[in-house]
Amino acid sequence: MNMPELNAQDEILRLWAEGLTSGPGRFADIEAIKREARRRFEAEFGPCPGKRQ
Repeated sequence: MNMPELNAQDEILRLWAEGLTSGPGRFADIEAIKREARRRFEAEFGPCPGKRQ
């Protein structure tokens, strides 16, 4: 079965709907998301470049 190509707007709408149906998020705010992203990055690649100590 061939799926029609989605344009960018359709893809954003699909992802938005998927996010809504997946339930509440794990993170309280954008800072918590950034901390988790940084933690994952550093676990795989070492300290983030330019990170202030």
